[in-house]
Amino acid sequence: MPLLPLSRFPNRPLRRLSAAPAGPSPAAGAAAPRPPRPDRRHWLQRLAAAPLLLASSARAADPDAPPPAVPSIPSPTTPPTAATLPSMASPTAPAGSPPVAEFAAFERRLRERIGRDLVGVVAVQVGPWGRRVHRLGWRRAAERSPMEEDTVLELGSLTKPFVALALADGVLAGRWRLEDPAEDGLPDGLRLRDSTGAPLRLIDLATHRSGLPRMPANLLPRELAAPYSGYSPARLWDFVRQWVPTVPRDTRFEYSNLGYGLLSLVLARRDGGRSLDALLAQRVFAPLGLEGLQLRRPGYAGDDPARVLDALRQSMQAGRSDAVGHDADGRAVPRWEFDALAGAVGLVGPIAPVARFMEAALGLFPHPLGPAFALCLQTSVPGETPLHPFGLAWEQAMLPGPGATRRLHNQDGATGGFSSSVWLEPERRRGVAVVANSFAETRELALAGLDPSIGPADFGVLYLPPEQLRPYVGRYRTARGERLELLLQGRRLWVREPSGAGLELVPQTPMRFFARDRQLGVVFEELPPRGLRLQADGRAPGLRFLREP
Repeated sequence: MPLLPLSRFPNRPLRRLSAAPAGPSPAAGAAAPRPPRPDRRHWLQRLAAAPLLLASSARAADPDAPPPAVPSIPSPTTPPTAATLPSMASPTAPAGSPPVAEFAAFERRLRERIGRDLVGVVAVQVGPWGRRVHRLGWRRAAERSPMEEDTVLELGSLTKPFVALALADGVLAGRWRLEDPAEDGLPDGLRLRDSTGAPLRLIDLATHRSGLPRMPANLLPRELAAPYSGYSPARLWDFVRQWVPTVPRDTRFEYSNLGYGLLSLVLARRDGGRSLDALLAQRVFAPLGLEGLQLRRPGYAGDDPARVLDALRQSMQAGRSDAVGHDADGRAVPRWEFDALAGAVGLVGPIAPVARFMEAALGLFPHPLGPAFALCLQTSVPGETPLHPFGLAWEQAMLPGPGATRRLHNQDGATGGFSSSVWLEPERRRGVAVVANSFAETRELALAGLDPSIGPADFGVLYLPPEQLRPYVGRYRTARGERLELLLQGRRLWVREPSGAGLELVPQTPMRFFARDRQLGVVFEELPPRGLRLQADGRAPGLRFLREP
């Protein structure tokens, strides 16, 4: 059975849980109790904030079996060129008939989520038959203002495929090689090496195999609500100077926003010393005809009156069309702005250029970046699980079936109040993107828009009804006195520590659960449970808890 992890939500702070008893979710529009302020000193928050991904708890039955071989990146001795990679563009793509029934079914699924866990959502399906856009719900819940064509959305990690495309284009144009040391683009002679002293390469950063943590260690806890706006290049260079690597390059997968932030700055510096904004505009947006995308930068903070007024004017003009992000309880959250790590999560814009980007990747119109898209999608290195290798930014999902194995490509994104997911299937030349202005699951929702025949069973995710989840509920503690509680809210199981911070748990098997944001795993020792082990980064044996009487 193919195994595909659910949304990583790589940028999420811990969700606060209310103390509501188990039972049906409150009706849409009901006021949610405001949770207490988080106590960031508690152990669960420290563990969940560690810069380690949960090594896949969605693994095959034998977790110790070696992964099957996957195609390697192009050899350094035979660098890829535009002539050796097929173009993804085709000016004569067959039109086909629009799947009207699928459009309607997908819109029904979107509509079911509005008022339940989504404030608003914009989705688009693309294929040889054209483009279908769905806009449902509210741009701003408090004002009941609808989603519109020009509504600006925070795209989060959907930024990464745009940066990867600029990387691939530079490889094919001879500006750099995938195997080039990343430190070639760092200032002041900075070195970026692994635990053996070997330089980290561009390919290591682009495929999350550099050994760099998800987030830099010098990102201050008080910044987690809006973690990127005050993180300048100078602070990033300080992190690089002080970083002590723990693993050799290309030996394990570890999703890293930090790595993509570094990659984007290195590419910009090597491409004439331009800004990342200019790099994306010239190398990606202009060749594909993408309009309306930009990196959201912090506002001017100086004391020049003219610049202050200009920044205020721009902010007011942009604010009229911006969607507002919302947390899991439907409360508005501040928008995120981005400085040094903009290349990981910083793009904002309407849905139309996202749709055109997918169409370009699928070869649905002629453009000059076809070979660069091919390099992004065809590069393949080991990912979290054997059936999910990684390309340049894109996670690949291999779905064995009665015929040929289907290969899907996925990128998820999230900011403080937005969730997003993109799926591509180049063989069928179809794609879908979903962007919601809520803290919510969008990965499975987007997949339903790509192919409604693919269900949770295809991804190794188990559905357990509330009556089967109820036996897990209770309080657990370690021999040292650390406590956690498992509680049922509606149809979902949550792990919560005494401060109130918590994470939703998703069942992989009746004995194994993982956090929806992929940072923690919970393994039960027996059923009904008398104890459990809490694991970070999938590392056994983990922290053992016994159930309290």
